[in-house]
Amino acid sequence: MPRGLPAIWLQNPYSTVIVHTPMMMAQLFEVLNNWRLIHLDGRPVPKNPEPWFHGTSNPRWDGDTLVVESFGFDERTYVSANG
Repeated sequence: MPRGLPAIWLQNPYSTVIVHTPMMMAQLFEVLNNWRLIHLDGRPVPKNPEPWFHGTSNPRWDGDTLVVESFGFDERTYVSANG
């Protein structure tokens, strides 16, 4: 099963590619061909999202810093580095 956030960043010896456009940011994790999309086009965040290993992202800009809050994680997601 894929690691959740932030565990995928903490103990991941594999490459991660971040692709950023004005409308979206994609995080492509080499491990298990895993990916995460963060939509930056202002679309509304679902109130009851379908649970997912990386949750649902709610991005906002704080000056020139992108802040991404995530919620709606699948109950099987482990978020710590040790599971």
